[in-house]
Amino acid sequence: MGVLYSQASFKNSRVASRKPTTQASTIFVDVASGATVKAMDVDITRTYMTILNTSYVDQLRYAYSNLPTIGTNGFPLDARVAADLESPQELWIKNMGAALIKVQVDFGQG
Repeated sequence: MGVLYSQASFKNSRVASRKPTTQASTIFVDVASGATVKAMDVDITRTYMTILNTSYVDQLRYAYSNLPTIGTNGFPLDARVAADLESPQELWIKNMGAALIKVQVDFGQG
């Protein structure tokens, strides 16, 4: 017998439960070598965000604000790796490699 959940996340996993995802989108963000770009704005209706580093060799770093230290204190994301984020905050990405990186961002809204 399965368990049916009426919300998109467990009640105790966040301060307030979120609405189920009703719309999903995919965008691509180009990040030049050594550049830091704002990939997503704040969105309180966002239910999830998945970022994929499409580079075959270069690492990137991401953070929820544009800190001058994002290159050392940002979260690392290796080549061909994805990260699932559950944050309505803005998203900043820094390219740590020598070539342009195209970052795929999937996100949902509820």
